[in-house]
Amino acid sequence: MKNLILLFVLVVLSIASYADIVVTLPTTTATPGTTINVPVVITGADAGNGGTAIAMSDIRFTFITSVLTYTGVTNFSPLMNPADWLYNGNNTNGLFAGNWIEPNENAISLPDGTTLFEVQFTVVQGISALSFVSGYPVFADAAYNPITSSGINGLITGKIAEPSNFATNFSAHNIILNWTDATGELAPNGYLIRMSDQGFPYITNPVDGTPVADSQTDKNVSTGIQQTIFSGLTPNTVYYFKIFPYRGTGSIIDYKTDGTIPEIQLSTAE
Repeated sequence: MKNLILLFVLVVLSIASYADIVVTLPTTTATPGTTINVPVVITGADAGNGGTAIAMSDIRFTFITSVLTYTGVTNFSPLMNPADWLYNGNNTNGLFAGNWIEPNENAISLPDGTTLFEVQFTVVQGISALSFVSGYPVFADAAYNPITSSGINGLITGKIAEPSNFATNFSAHNIILNWTDATGELAPNGYLIRMSDQGFPYITNPVDGTPVADSQTDKNVSTGIQQTIFSGLTPNTVYYFKIFPYRGTGSIIDYKTDGTIPEIQLSTAE
């Protein structure tokens, strides 16, 4: 009875000591326009460490062609002859396939973490999963018995590199003014917006026939724009504005200054 129990334990330990083969694809980020090498890494094929030596391999995974462009395969494991591999990447359907058979019908042992090969892609932009096709990867031993195996999918993110530096002089010390263009029989050609930090009485009316040039406190804006920005202002300060429509240019410019002139006051941030 004890011998039977001991035999049973030895059989269980022997079965449990053989690990499944796992093939892993990476998750990484790359800069669009660059070429990257995607390592295909195997564990569980180390015969001296509880794994199963392999005599055949068939690896297939998909990728998104709008994100990645297949360019080739490189850096084969020195334990496997590159000439024994058959491989192809299809940039139409997004399928990579790599098949290997040991030509002498021998099984080889591969240390855990061995890179079988690296698949090269040019990165476009976006995110592409590297997803094993259902039923793959496939491995077999020297007698061509299937070896239990699985694949860990990867992910490639084509991300544009971030800018080198931040903006400078970042502040809320600007004031944006908006309005709706005037209508009527005599529509204006443009608008003069005048500013003061003292008060409305300090904003003088423009004089007909004398154009006002753009400056820190005066902005000329053509009809249809309906917006202007006063920048470089003092923090935590109240500013006062008036808007004058006008027709003509140069010495014949004619400002509208009668009636109620639109005015507004706004404050800059601290």
